[in-house]
Amino acid sequence: MSENLVKLIVKVFTWSIMAISVIIALLFFVGYFNEAPFILWAYILTLIATALSVIFPIIFMFVYPKKAVKTLAGIAMLGAVFLIGYLFADSTPISNFGSTPNPDFENTGVLVWTDAGLIATYVLAAVAVFSLFFTGVRSIFTR
Repeated sequence: MSENLVKLIVKVFTWSIMAISVIIALLFFVGYFNEAPFILWAYILTLIATALSVIFPIIFMFVYPKKAVKTLAGIAMLGAVFLIGYLFADSTPISNFGSTPNPDFENTGVLVWTDAGLIATYVLAAVAVFSLFFTGVRSIFTR
C-alpha cells in the first residue's frame, strides 16, 4: 500500500470514531438514553486500542526483523520484572480484615497474583524514578 492510502485510511478511521463519539454524547445530552452506551463505547474503544497495540508490533517485527531483537529484549525484561514480583509474592491468607468477609482475602491464588502485580509496579516505578534522576544528573555533566 502506498503511504498516501495508509494516511487516508487512518484519517477516515479516526474521524469516524470521533463522529460516533460526538453522536453518542449529543444523544446523551439531549436525553435520548442514559450512560450505558458510553460504557459500551468505552469497551469498544479499549478493545480497538488493545488490538492495535498488539497487531502493530507484530507487523513491525516481521517488517524489521533486526529491530525486533530489541523489542523482544524489552518484553523479556518486563517478563523478568513480573517473575521477580511473583517470586517475592506472599500467599499468607488475610484473616479478620474488616467487618465484611471477602473470600479473596483467603484465596492464595488471588493474593499471590495481587502481590506480584504490586511488587512489579513498585519495581517499574523505582526504575522510572531512577531513570529520571540518572538522565538529570547526566545532563548536568554533559553540558
